[in-house]
This record gives sequence, structure tokens and C-alpha cells, in this order.
Amino acid sequence: MTLPRTVLQINAANEPLLNHVPTHDEWGKPLDDLILLVPGLRDKSSIQINRTIQDIYAVLEMFSDTVVFAEFNVMRNMLWISVRPMRGKRVAIATALRERVPEAKLVSHL
Repeated sequence: MTLPRTVLQINAANEPLLNHVPTHDEWGKPLDDLILLVPGLRDKSSIQINRTIQDIYAVLEMFSDTVVFAEFNVMRNMLWISVRPMRGKRVAIATALRERVPEAKLVSHL
């Protein structure tokens, strides 16, 4: 079975995350979540914002077997990632994001 491609949505805080973040995968198994902040990003130029988002997307593509959903809320400087629960993947994703976007701060992993 082909897994869904990574989707990175860019959102403007119009709707609460809990209304559209997936909690289970297509087989009914619960997903894990990562929440990262990128402090001050919304105050940067659109070129810097786009570059950061491209860097985030590049990392998420490397983990497309694990990442089911990702949303970056520019107004809140917050990245939410839902992943399949696979040993060591959350740490690997967070580490790869910090290497590519050093200002990113992991605030939660559920």
C-alpha cells in the first residue's frame, strides 16, 4: 500500500488545530505529534520565511514514510507535525529540523 505524501500546510490561525489535525492513520492507529516553535519568524522578511519553510519541507520529505501531517502557523511561529509511531523517528525528525533550522525549538512531543 502506498503511504500518503507529506503535506505541509501554511496556515493563518483561522481554525483551531484540534479541528483538523489527524489523530489516527488510515489504519486506525494513533499518531504521535511534535510541536516546534520558530521564535521571531513571523517578523522576518517573506524571503526568509519562505526559505525557512522550504528547509522544513525538505526535512519532512526525508521522513515521508513517517510524517502524516504537518502545519506551519506563521502567526504563531508554530510547526505541528503528526507522525506514525516508529521508534526513534520523533527524535530524528526534531534533530534534523534543528540542524536545518537552528532557531527551531522543540516544545512538545506527544
